Amino acid sequence: MSLFASAPMQAARWAACNQCPHKADLGFLICRACSCILASKISIEAAQCPLGKWPDKPEEALSQD
Repeated sequence: MSLFASAPMQAARWAACNQCPHKADLGFLICRACSCILASKISIEAAQCPLGKWPDKPEEALSQD
């Protein structure tokens, strides 16, 4: 397992976070549900959304559109 998520996985996570009402812009984007800085959390392979909104695989996000 890599420390960093693949580019497609990061894109799928960004897509989910961009639609989430818990996203807040404080000059940088954070998640109000977990208080994480999104740019950092999205890039970590083992990270998970506390609300279960991230897909397990990037292609799952693409099929939901």
